[in-house]
Amino acid sequence: MKSVLSCLLLSLVVSGCAMGSKLKDTGKSGLEKGITYTPAEGYSEKQMFLSHSETKRFDSNELVHKKIEKVSFELHSVVKKKATDSPQYYVEFTTKNKNGEVDLHALAFPENDETLKYVFTENLDVVFADRFPKTSLFYLPPVFLPDEPMKVGDTWTDKREWQGLYNNLPLRIDVTSILQGIVQCPGGEDCANIEISGRVSITGPLTKMTQFNSLMQGRFLIGVDTAKIYWSEISSEEELITSEERVEIDSCIVSFLDEPKESALQRPSGPLKCDPFRREAKDLP
Repeated sequence: MKSVLSCLLLSLVVSGCAMGSKLKDTGKSGLEKGITYTPAEGYSEKQMFLSHSETKRFDSNELVHKKIEKVSFELHSVVKKKATDSPQYYVEFTTKNKNGEVDLHALAFPENDETLKYVFTENLDVVFADRFPKTSLFYLPPVFLPDEPMKVGDTWTDKREWQGLYNNLPLRIDVTSILQGIVQCPGGEDCANIEISGRVSITGPLTKMTQFNSLMQGRFLIGVDTAKIYWSEISSEEELITSEERVEIDSCIVSFLDEPKESALQRPSGPLKCDPFRREAKDLP
């Protein structure tokens, strides 16, 4: 899964384990092959999420409105089955213990106590996302995986288009991912330290009537053998200018794998936090 900017996606360390992380650098020079999603049938996990955004509206450069929104929740998933004729996986996601008033559908997550059914390919492309249209954010992959061998420092690019769930606003994301190193995750799996950067742009006729600037940066910790997302954090800054107003949005979203416990990272004590004004990818935890 992803945030509206979250699967919208830059840069710090240039090798191995990020400074200050407790995760051990394996010393490996890269990936021998691409990363593919290969969960076992019946596999289940729990991810902890926090989303934090601050929106400011200006009229003639005067601040007229400010809104701060935070929401935390648990995302439970279970792999129901694997297709017999293709590498596709049927997965159900359920949100639990939501704390906050943010519309989770706008971030492409289930609402509290709601279960959504998905079908993913081995590249984490979304084939089916419950009742939502194929043009929606729900069809963006949660992370862009490399599909070929990579050395530390190598990059790959992706781009996708979608429409706003409520306003049909046509959008495009362009993402650059960098393999920063290979570390050992809890449970012994090698994990790829992937740093991302990118921008979201408005497409179509609206580009003549609005000015939209969007930059995002973040980092994922991904299991090399399973594509399991052990941890992620993404922040973004956006500015929308029309003839009537200017809107600035700074946001961030962070996730931690909490179950199964043998694979869980040791996360900071207390509630999850992220900085919506961070302008560089956060170090590994």
